[in-house]
Amino acid sequence: MHRKTKIIATLGPATDDPATIAALVEAGMNVGRFNFSHGTREDHRRRLEALRDVAASSGVAVAAMQDIQGPKIRVGTFPGGGVTLVDGQEVELVPGDGVGDARRIPVAHLDRVALEAGATILLADGLIVLRAVEVHDDRVVAEVVTGGFLGDHKGAAFPGARLSTPPLTDKDREDLVFGLELGFDYIAVSFVSSADDLRAVREIVGDTPLVAKIESAAGYRNLDDVLAEADGVMVARGDLGVELSLERVPRAQLDILRKTNAAGRISITATEMLESMTQAPRPTRAEVTDVFRSVVDGSDAVMLSAETAIGRHPVRAVEVMDAICREAE
Repeated sequence: MHRKTKIIATLGPATDDPATIAALVEAGMNVGRFNFSHGTREDHRRRLEALRDVAASSGVAVAAMQDIQGPKIRVGTFPGGGVTLVDGQEVELVPGDGVGDARRIPVAHLDRVALEAGATILLADGLIVLRAVEVHDDRVVAEVVTGGFLGDHKGAAFPGARLSTPPLTDKDREDLVFGLELGFDYIAVSFVSSADDLRAVREIVGDTPLVAKIESAAGYRNLDDVLAEADGVMVARGDLGVELSLERVPRAQLDILRKTNAAGRISITATEMLESMTQAPRPTRAEVTDVFRSVVDGSDAVMLSAETAIGRHPVRAVEVMDAICREAE
């Protein structure tokens, strides 16, 4: 049976071997995703060339999607790759992307966040929770409410706070120009909050199809506006789950899929679909149900991230997703 649902697989260190890329295509990968939040441009060039070689030799049509980082607010780096924050300790957040420690944490674009004392700050996809105690022009003093390990370049979120980040960073603009040279088939635009964000990308890339990643409350709120400009929409559940709270994500996902399909745009569901397969050879029952329901609810495509980019079983993850999609259809 021909499978209608497309499978997007992220290429990364786990798929650097051309033989592995060939196995992904044979297993059912329809689109290779190139995540420009990680890796170097030359890494992406090399993987794209390998993907195209495989597609040409196998006679299978495989698309390539560039996923730009966008204005995501991230912490800097730490000696040893990360630090452990302890409940009740005090930390300082400072603007920048330099090197920090367990007491002083650099945060990119922090000066563009309108924070007030008492505000909640979420790090590492919400696993670490801080409370702002003092807000100054050059730093924020915060208390650790829920501690944990904070790794390099982990995300920072500020629920309810007003952000004035630009739609594209300098890195995004350079990556888009680089992507144009390579000729990606699609471009996924991160943290889209309005149609204006997509127009800013179109000024650089022209007619290349754009996939708007809905991963913020503003993007979800302005979905109708975004759909008027986008060629596709991705339900990016990681950051969306931080901004909306986890229990609201399933309803938001269904709402986004229905509206996207009604508008005749490509609909993609992403994030942690088979997350346990990053390490394990089998998914959980809940993950299987998640992929199944995503297809039944109208996803044109489902996406693998860490499972294929850095996971131990990248090919098996695609095989499992292929089987679930076929059963759902």
